[in-house]
Amino acid sequence: MARNPDETKFQLQRDRVLSAAAYCFNQKGYSGTSLKDVAAILGLTDAALYYYVRNKEELVFQCYVRA
Repeated sequence: MARNPDETKFQLQRDRVLSAAAYCFNQKGYSGTSLKDVAAILGLTDAALYYYVRNKEELVFQCYVRA
């Protein structure tokens, strides 16, 4: 069954978000990383990042699950 193109695009961007977040967490640690840091790496606004994750806690959890 073919996937919805919008769903695939969302998943690809979410993977980019998780990769950028993992990089930030590895460089600055959990406390030193903000959503603004992750958004800046991706060239997004921090508000746009909320489309992919609810908060920093969810972001670190998703990075953990992905690893």
